[in-house]
Amino acid sequence: PETRAAAVWALGRFHEGKADDDLVALVESRLTGDPGMGTDDPRVRRMAAVFLGRVGAKDYVEILRSVSD
Repeated sequence: PETRAAAVWALGRFHEGKADDDLVALVESRLTGDPGMGTDDPRVRRMAAVFLGRVGAKDYVEILRSVSD
């Protein structure tokens, strides 16, 4: 989980301010859960939220609010 969390954090740094739709959807699935993989570790979920904010994925604000701990 720590490696996945670090990878998601790094992706957010690399793509800061550039919300690529495919990548955003993939990371969002780590935050909200995926039918095939289930809910991810809380550390990964936290970094997925950071990623969405960092890349400016404004369409996901409601999702962020709904999953906040």
